[in-house]
Amino acid sequence: MVLQRNAPIRVWGEANPKEILGVAVGENKGVAFADEKGHWNVELKPMEAGGGPHKLVVVGGKEKVEITDVLIGDVFLCSGQSNMAVSIAFSHLEEEVAKWKFNDNMRFISLPSRVSSEREWRVDTKWKKFNYENAVKTSAVATTFAYRMNQELDVPVAVIISAVGGSKIQPWLSRSLLESYPDGRSLVKKVDNIVAALKKQGIDTRNMVLDQASSLTKKIQDDPARQMFLSPTTLFNTMISPLVPYSIKGVLWYQGEANV
Repeated sequence: MVLQRNAPIRVWGEANPKEILGVAVGENKGVAFADEKGHWNVELKPMEAGGGPHKLVVVGGKEKVEITDVLIGDVFLCSGQSNMAVSIAFSHLEEEVAKWKFNDNMRFISLPSRVSSEREWRVDTKWKKFNYENAVKTSAVATTFAYRMNQELDVPVAVIISAVGGSKIQPWLSRSLLESYPDGRSLVKKVDNIVAALKKQGIDTRNMVLDQASSLTKKIQDDPARQMFLSPTTLFNTMISPLVPYSIKGVLWYQGEANV
């Protein structure tokens, strides 16, 4: 993975309730205290780019977890709809990308497309190093951006790809933001009604897999995930909320004409 340079390093996870854990990135150490549900988090001191590769080590009770090949550099969140999600292969840029010289200092992580009625705090995915084989399957915008930043900044660069094709802006907004203004509160009531109706049918509305290809073959009333996909806050809960503690350099947002 890549951790953001010159910013607090936040590490979090699960342990036994009330457990005390030791966390370290190299010589940068801290202590974490798990709550009554076993959730814990700790903030380590900022580190400069370079050095390493480092080890991220977590020790609790009789268990020890080590994550190797950890770099310190710049991390960017790349989010939006199909303009961000579309791959290099779909964009027919394979020949151009074949000329690029990837290095081990370019990393990425892609979040699976899911929706949820509640804020989630974890995702099921893994960090990868950029190379030609995986780059052509990955977001064209995010890959191009990471390659250029790596060349210009001369530090390790990572992109976190959290994009879903065809998504509107409302699902990406947090509940707390929507509740801060009148029109937003009406949107919150809308999603609450949809969630209540699905739960009444015995449907679990947490962390639902979003398969857009199969969704298009169904009527919306027969597709709970699509109903959630069209509802406010549901993408924020799965595609943004788990990333909130992670220190980043900046955000690249690409959705129609709304590009930042």
